Amino acid sequence: MIITENFPLPLQELAARSGGAPAIDGNSILCLADWPASFWLKLDVSTRMVKGTLEGKLHLPAKSNGRLFLFEPGFPGRGSADLEKSHVKHLTEAGYTVFAPRHNGMLLTGKHSDFYISCPERQAKAGQEGQVVLGDGPYTELDKWLLEPLIAIEALSACFEETVLLGHSFGGLAVMYSAVKYFAESPGHNIKRLISMAGATGRIRSDSDRIVEMWTEYIDTEYIRERVSIGKAEDNLRHLRHAYGLIHEKIKVLPDEVELFCLHPWGDSHDSIDELIGVNEPLELILSLGRGTLVVDKTQKAEPSLEQLAHDMCGLGSAALLKLLDTTWKSDKQILQLDNSGIH
Repeated sequence: MIITENFPLPLQELAARSGGAPAIDGNSILCLADWPASFWLKLDVSTRMVKGTLEGKLHLPAKSNGRLFLFEPGFPGRGSADLEKSHVKHLTEAGYTVFAPRHNGMLLTGKHSDFYISCPERQAKAGQEGQVVLGDGPYTELDKWLLEPLIAIEALSACFEETVLLGHSFGGLAVMYSAVKYFAESPGHNIKRLISMAGATGRIRSDSDRIVEMWTEYIDTEYIRERVSIGKAEDNLRHLRHAYGLIHEKIKVLPDEVELFCLHPWGDSHDSIDELIGVNEPLELILSLGRGTLVVDKTQKAEPSLEQLAHDMCGLGSAALLKLLDTTWKSDKQILQLDNSGIH
């Protein structure tokens, strides 16, 4: 049993809103210096739907609007640090509680950990304990990453009136995979909107499909090994193929009241188009579901000097993100455009 009296006061209040304790490992909680009410913590879930742990930062607003924003980063996982750098201040000021996880298998003490983990307190703890990667083993395969949004839903969503999930790149696949698993078994829910941002959500049609070729080329490289430890490439390719197939086969399990938005960088110049994922991939997901809204983002630009792709969506403005998260905002069109004047 978790003793919530040992939690910092803001987390005690969070637990009280759910009528009990969220599935937070009390020994994992680190109070962070970068925000007034931010914590590093580990979610530890064991339910009929999912069993597992997930670490990351929970950012609490001064005054909650009753909404939880669950973010799922891509592969290998820089998105959570980007989100916190660019958007968390605006999101918490608007009343959102934000959970931004780091993938199990992410290196805690590598040369890129300062950026990817982006938590000196957690990295110092790892050094003291001799921990090399997040998680319980020397590596974590991608089948566990695919269930990270489900772990976060099961641990935290009961504390809030509404939950919105957003996944970037691989995170889009994980959000849809977890949502399919969740809605197949849960008639009651407070999830109002799913957002895939430059999401890996296409349909695989053959062994020579571009999706398979891209992952085969990318999944087992020095670049990846310097950042995460995920086991054998062939095992992870099998997990990915299963996930791509499942989301298209089962996506109609989403209730009608759960909205789908796909935001995708597809501008008018060569450096404003997603370099990794074509605009056909969000369209494939919308076609499989039979509804949803595509937002074509014309504002992204690759920045080679900063090692940023248009795909990374580092140029997304907080105003546009807040609009996408606002479940009171509805679109009467299936294709929208994001440009310098906003979403329209």
